Amino acid sequence: MMPLNLYQLTGDGDIVLSKDHPLNKLIAVNPNPLYTPYEWMSAMMVNTLISGNGLSKIHRNGAGVPNALEIIPFDQLDDILISYEGTPHLLYKLKNGGTLHGEDVVHFQGLSINGLSGVNVTRTHKETLSSEAAMRDFIKSFLDKGAFLSGVIEVPIQLQDATYKRMKSSWDDAYGGAKKAGGTAILEGGSKYQRVQATIPETGYDIVKGASISDISRIYGVPEYMLDAKNKPTYSSVEQFSLDFKKFTIDGWCTKICQELTKKLVSSNQSGSFYFDYDKSGLTTGDIQTMGEYYTKLFNIGVLNRDEIRGLIKKNKVEFGEEYFVQG
Repeated sequence: MMPLNLYQLTGDGDIVLSKDHPLNKLIAVNPNPLYTPYEWMSAMMVNTLISGNGLSKIHRNGAGVPNALEIIPFDQLDDILISYEGTPHLLYKLKNGGTLHGEDVVHFQGLSINGLSGVNVTRTHKETLSSEAAMRDFIKSFLDKGAFLSGVIEVPIQLQDATYKRMKSSWDDAYGGAKKAGGTAILEGGSKYQRVQATIPETGYDIVKGASISDISRIYGVPEYMLDAKNKPTYSSVEQFSLDFKKFTIDGWCTKICQELTKKLVSSNQSGSFYFDYDKSGLTTGDIQTMGEYYTKLFNIGVLNRDEIRGLIKKNKVEFGEEYFVQG
């Protein structure tokens, strides 16, 4: 959700938002008639985080300027090859038989061992996450087949086949499955029910679940409190965790994404002057009182004027608002 825009570095060192540049409109307004910028970035990140490679085909107008980005789902990618014809470049082979030149593809990579393609996270960590999947299957089977009444029925006499089938059928019909849990069992002929299977808490499911959350937290670099509401940290620790999340996780992805977009979309004659960048100020925004004190300090030392502050809080400009002041 962070604003992603194209900026220009002017000759005198100023940084200017290129709001009306076609590339800024492509990324910030309309990457494709089929989806919004949020949907495009979200789909790219999902593909990247699952398979290690988020791909979009670059469409260009008659002048060669990019005017649309088309997402290529990871299951449509067959292979990534290196071509040494002319300048070394990548070739993206698709399962439909098509091939795309590297210059025509925006490619977000996850963790990589060769710098050319990302590692499939789900496949790499399959063994790590398998205990969670196995436990989910066990719990589903546990609920479907027996709920909380799974066990054996002890009968003091040997049953005939017809009686055995009738008793088993009537028991399953009345008490089998999660939706019938908690019913009152009526046993006949001196029969006794003996539980032989553990309840859900006794299976250790909570322990496995907690370990899986920790594994996912480490794999993706997301603070654990964002994944598990049970471990609620204090307000001060949440603030520090959020700063760490920005510094050690988000900043790296932002750098990777902005460098790729700048490399693939900005033309060679504008390279060095135009670049994509995120506005990450929203990640460090505090409460109203904290932000008020922050803006006041910057205003009093002449870093921000009133119009700039009003722009940050989505307010219109005012008369003489562009003037800077220093507290005397």
